[in-house]
Amino acid sequence: EPSYFTKTMPRGGGAGMRGKMSESVSSSSSSLDQDFVQSMSKVTAKAAASNGFKPASRHRQEPATSKPPANPSPAQSPDSAPTGQPKSSSPAKQMTGGWEEVKLDDGRVYYYHRLTRASRWDKPEGAVADAMEQRIQDQERQKQAAVEERRRKREVEKQAKDEEAKARDNLTHSVGEEVKAWAEGKSIHQLLNELDVVFEGAPTPNLLTANSSAPEIKRAYLKAIRFCHPDKIGRDATMKRKLLSQAVFGAVNAAYERRKRVENM
Repeated sequence: EPSYFTKTMPRGGGAGMRGKMSESVSSSSSSLDQDFVQSMSKVTAKAAASNGFKPASRHRQEPATSKPPANPSPAQSPDSAPTGQPKSSSPAKQMTGGWEEVKLDDGRVYYYHRLTRASRWDKPEGAVADAMEQRIQDQERQKQAAVEERRRKREVEKQAKDEEAKARDNLTHSVGEEVKAWAEGKSIHQLLNELDVVFEGAPTPNLLTANSSAPEIKRAYLKAIRFCHPDKIGRDATMKRKLLSQAVFGAVNAAYERRKRVENM
């Protein structure tokens, strides 16, 4: 069965056309292969650079010099002394005043201070060492002053809390004794009649008696506890007012419960 190309191509021209198509496909494949190789080479080089690898140079490199750079300023010179904890294959030589002499693998020497983490190319002597020592002392004094200030502030806060707790305990005891003396030996109708005596502003019902009906007692009771309920006292109320609210609420509730048990209200 003749192929598609045999059917569609004109007689005598099929071989030439297929040859041209084959050459075009081969040329496109070769171009794609070259582009792929170039792209992979760029990606490989970029990954190597990010990991600290450098491609080998064809030119001869000069050996590293052991002299410090002409301009040792870390902000201006690319060969400035390293900052932070020194890294070297050889151990650091301990010096006085907290300094260390560090020899790099390329032969260069710089000086590193363990406490301040400062580094420099020239050897710290005389005024430099004195200035560094003064800086360390100033920092230590500032640290001690900050610690002392925090300790003093904690003591002041603790003392204030202790005094507040002591005053609250004394006031709680005083208010409790006051409400106890007011409620002792009184029935519910008497407490409701005299509620404003101990709790200023409390509603005063129509004069209740021992013969008042259960609904009258209940209405007066509900009105009273709505007024003196601890949850109804505003946040800006004094501490004594809050403690009175708790004590009066408890005393009125206890008297009402006794009346209910006696009369089955």
